[in-house]
Amino acid sequence: MISLNMYLATIIGLWLLTHFGDALVENATKLGHHFKVSDVFIGVVVIGLGTSLPEILTALLAALQGTAALGVGNVLGSNIANILLILGLALFLFHKTPLGFNKARLDYGIMVAVTLALLFIAFIWGEVSVWQGGILLAFLTGVLYALMHKGKQHFEEPDTNTAKTPIYNVYIATLIALIGLWLGADFLVRGASAIALSFNIPEEVVGLSLVALGTSLPELAATISSYKARNGGMILGNIIGSNILNILAALGVAGLFTPLSLKGLEANVLLVFGVSIVLLPFFFKPMLANRWVGILFLLSYAGYIAYLYI
Repeated sequence: MISLNMYLATIIGLWLLTHFGDALVENATKLGHHFKVSDVFIGVVVIGLGTSLPEILTALLAALQGTAALGVGNVLGSNIANILLILGLALFLFHKTPLGFNKARLDYGIMVAVTLALLFIAFIWGEVSVWQGGILLAFLTGVLYALMHKGKQHFEEPDTNTAKTPIYNVYIATLIALIGLWLGADFLVRGASAIALSFNIPEEVVGLSLVALGTSLPELAATISSYKARNGGMILGNIIGSNILNILAALGVAGLFTPLSLKGLEANVLLVFGVSIVLLPFFFKPMLANRWVGILFLLSYAGYIAYLYI
């Protein structure tokens, strides 16, 4: 890949992930309504899974192409970006929109538990091996089952005309979005890897920053879409669901194909856990999550990115 192509591939990859990620969110929401699950389930699982697909595909392709460090860095960087950047931006711009912290305590608890499990894996084994990837996927199955049961119990018929959309059209649109995401992830991994090589930047740093920002764009698009719909719970649910699925699905699937080393990334795993714990007070006193907290989160993320390249 020549110098020009690696930048072009990265830009194309980012565009494909953003465009088709937004399309997948829209159609995944329609599928959620079709199968009669709640908005909480749609936010945490359906949209969470949709916006996590770039991370899942990027981690898988990176593992298959021998650049696993980029995929692991992408997952960790995306989880950090989801909280400090995406949630920070939501708190800053949409501070008058309730995010429903008090209704998402169980989902938050699952996110913390999953992040803690990754922390143990990083400091005890130092890698996600095949059997650990299998455990993560087994845990994912249990989490999805529990959330599906909860989602069906709290389903409310949406006040939209999505039910009038022919379901086969939704399936086709979803399939096209999945193919677009796969191509976007492939372009992004190849381009970002080439950039890292040309500038002698470690792959994990590129994954933590450039690739993480790129694969977090669907979460940003979903956040804005949720705000337009005045559905604050879906904003928070998307962030929580994405962080859960990034760890369980992305690392779980990629770990089945090749061991994913976490050595040298322990501080970043600890940071993912730290920023997750910082959210705890908001789930008991939602009024604490204000615009100033959003500004603090955004400044913290800017400082983190600067630290990576210093």
